[in-house]
Amino acid sequence: MKPLLTGGGHERNRRSGTENVAGIVGFGIAAKLAREGLESEMTRVRELRDRLESGLKQRIERIHVNAENAPRLA
Repeated sequence: MKPLLTGGGHERNRRSGTENVAGIVGFGIAAKLAREGLESEMTRVRELRDRLESGLKQRIERIHVNAENAPRLA
């Protein structure tokens, strides 16, 4: 493989530049926060999905929801 950018010599001269340490740390913290709120967020999204489906069924005749009775993610 030829490098796209020259200089730096990272990864056996295949990549140039310096690691974005602040971005890496920020992404790790964002992932941790997302995981902490995952269960409550899934409940919230599931309720929104069910509310949307219910409203659509009331307003549209002959509507069909695929996999409506199957186990599914929020």
